[in-house]
Amino acid sequence: MPISPCCQKEIDTIYTSRTVHLKFKGGKWVEEQADRYCTYGCPECGEEFSPEELDQLGVPNDLR
Repeated sequence: MPISPCCQKEIDTIYTSRTVHLKFKGGKWVEEQADRYCTYGCPECGEEFSPEELDQLGVPNDLR
């Protein structure tokens, strides 16, 4: 099982949060993901993982 580089605990989950924009189109609000801004965090200590730490954990680039 992977070890968190932040707290050295075993993890089997990475918390993610993404930013989207709400645009008013065609008379209604729609979700538009304009920039693919995401954060990735440790489920044990809550620290945010850097791109280098995600590499260390083996998270593929196509999931980021």
